[in-house]
Amino acid sequence: MFHDGRYKLIVYHDLVGDGARFEGELFDTRSDPKELLNLWQSVDHAEIKSVLLQRMLNWSISTETRLLGTRGGQKFHTSVMKTYGGQDK
Repeated sequence: MFHDGRYKLIVYHDLVGDGARFEGELFDTRSDPKELLNLWQSVDHAEIKSVLLQRMLNWSISTETRLLGTRGGQKFHTSVMKTYGGQDK
């Protein structure tokens, strides 16, 4: 789950077991505080979904590589974050 203060993104990985597809939920918590309208398939929200997915990926990579520590995490972190446009720390 990722929340940027307005949008809440939930991703369900590999629901069908093929490793290639995923589903999720996207809510605008400002206009829909009870989270009743799932915007995941909304064409109008495709860009925000893409941005949030990228931010979630960047956070996940950053967190995981910090945990790798001396096992090469920083080298991996720098190259991956440059590739995906994240902020290197």
